[in-house]
Amino acid sequence: MTNQNDLVLGPVYLQYFMDECANAQCDDATAALAASLTGNSGLFGCDMMQILYSGDVSGGYFVGWRDQVTSKAAYLLSLVNMGVTV
Repeated sequence: MTNQNDLVLGPVYLQYFMDECANAQCDDATAALAASLTGNSGLFGCDMMQILYSGDVSGGYFVGWRDQVTSKAAYLLSLVNMGVTV
């Protein structure tokens, strides 16, 4: 069963989404994030994969600790995937 508010707010949310992604902003953000994961400076001004591999002792994980690298890299890659899908 469809909620009445969903019918009213659906077009509003669609327009908000379209406004946020106007002028290739979503494409640019996705490309910048992807560049950060491929060794270029990209969005963050650094190579995120190298940083993930190098670890963060204050954050509780160490150089090459694969379960941390995998989970954090997977999160960033899923953001890229969502950007490409959008």
